Amino acid sequence: MKAVLLASTLLSLAAQPAMAAIMPADGPYGSGESRRYQCDNDMAIVVTRHRVNGHAMVEVAFPSGRTGRELVSRMLPATQTGSGVRYASDITVFHEKGEKATFETAGSAASEAIGSTACTQSPASSAPPLTQGAHAGQYFTLMPGSASSWQQQPTYLAAETVCFVKDGSGFMALTATGRDREAVLASRGSMNTYRVGEVDAGLGQRRYSLHDLDTNQEMMTLQFIAPGMREADQPSATAGLTSVTSEDARAECIEDDRIVYAGHNGSRLAVVTLEDTGGLTLRAYDGSSATPAREIAGGYHARNPFGGALLFFDGQGMVRIETGNSGNLPFESWLFELHGSPISTTPKAFFVADTKFVADAPGSLHAGWPEFLGRLTLCNHLAGETSGNAERDAQVMKSWEASGCDTVEQDYARSLAEAGSGSALHRYLKVNSPSWM
Repeated sequence: MKAVLLASTLLSLAAQPAMAAIMPADGPYGSGESRRYQCDNDMAIVVTRHRVNGHAMVEVAFPSGRTGRELVSRMLPATQTGSGVRYASDITVFHEKGEKATFETAGSAASEAIGSTACTQSPASSAPPLTQGAHAGQYFTLMPGSASSWQQQPTYLAAETVCFVKDGSGFMALTATGRDREAVLASRGSMNTYRVGEVDAGLGQRRYSLHDLDTNQEMMTLQFIAPGMREADQPSATAGLTSVTSEDARAECIEDDRIVYAGHNGSRLAVVTLEDTGGLTLRAYDGSSATPAREIAGGYHARNPFGGALLFFDGQGMVRIETGNSGNLPFESWLFELHGSPISTTPKAFFVADTKFVADAPGSLHAGWPEFLGRLTLCNHLAGETSGNAERDAQVMKSWEASGCDTVEQDYARSLAEAGSGSALHRYLKVNSPSWM
């Protein structure tokens, strides 16, 4: 079972099944990839393709027209058309023909009406980043409205940098729009567009200002550590962003070259670091203090062709972070488990370091481990679901068979031997042995 579980005082992860994003064969760009369009009404939109329950769809993010330049998102199914590909709901239409398209939407509670406007796909940008980007990994932020229901696949945009606030209270992700020095700053509650000023280089620091597009007033500043101030033997996994400052507030960002993963789900922050000893440590922040609410050392990692998982075990349960090699993921998930009780969630923004930074770390597991641990949790749950109600018990048995629970005992014995006596993984398996054995 691939799902994400979150407890208020504990990070424990599993991944949840999700639908792969599939592009139509004649689509202008690759599977799951987002493309920007510049429209004749001076509006920029972002379009991402999906396949939901077998149906082709696009997700269109566009300016709401409200104060603050917030973006809204619409999921549009493919409909019949004489030429090109037409996607439409009852109030919104996106009709593309090659690199050209038209877009229109009626007014709603979320946005102003936008009359039919012609749009042209922006070429893939090879321009340098507007600010100081990460050197050994990638940032991503969730598309507005993406994964707002269980039927939707989370869709992420590559971000230039993200400020994860040190106490876990929030994040700010900066993503270039493709237009001259413009970028979208996404946070927990909004996405607003700014113009990025030229770098102001000081002694050991770099400063970038964000300006209002209409008035050119400076709205906030981003402060970075200059690359030359870093130790030569450090991987420089993060971009060196130390703070984001506005007129009335200052947010201190986590900044550590040893970060392997950092993610924020809107209320919690999870940070995984590669320690000087070579091991992995998870720190979880709940928004109340810069001191971690939970810290677990001795983590494990498992890789597969699509990405992998980071796993941590202690006396209260398991934390599992499953991530892919890019933001165009069939899933991006956390599992937080507390005493066997899971809660699922989706990260709103995350950073993942290049694979090579964890490849040689202690605690390497083969690619089958994450799947087995998820199956063990699910089958233990199903084993306790029998009720004496024939219809309900038949449903449980169907899920049992579909999940491969009949093979769990055999797989468990082999996994217990592989875990090694006395390890955190071995202790977790002993506490969570198949309940029907």
